[in-house]
Amino acid sequence: MNEKDKINSISYDAHDIRNKHNTSNIYSNTNNVHSKSIDNTYNTNNLFAKIIRKEIPSEVVYEDEHTLSFKDINPQAKIHILIIPKQRYCNVSDLLNGNKEFLGNFMLGVSKTIQKANPENKDFKLLTNNGTNAGQEIFHMHFHLLIN
Repeated sequence: MNEKDKINSISYDAHDIRNKHNTSNIYSNTNNVHSKSIDNTYNTNNLFAKIIRKEIPSEVVYEDEHTLSFKDINPQAKIHILIIPKQRYCNVSDLLNGNKEFLGNFMLGVSKTIQKANPENKDFKLLTNNGTNAGQEIFHMHFHLLIN
């Protein structure tokens, strides 16, 4: 996917959420929703932060005090779940360099999400993009769980 298609895809996703959930007022600046702040720190207005705060609805698969897992609105597989930490981490590097107790608890939540979404223990992919050059578009650490 080229850069223009990625931008159109992000805009489409935001448009789809607005139409599906009547949330037009929260998307005043689509670029801001999907990016880090100017000083390269965590942006509290990113899409996933708003989902954690329940400002944007999601179809929750698993949730505990450390982890939120929900169905992707634009699935790339038969089952496509996004798994996010409930703390402020821009990417997996930030998470790995952060609080180790939180990391362990979050990974338990990842495991529970996989077990719940995949009770038949089928093959799956667990993916993350770490940074702009790796294709990361929303700067709140997240895994994609993909099962066909």
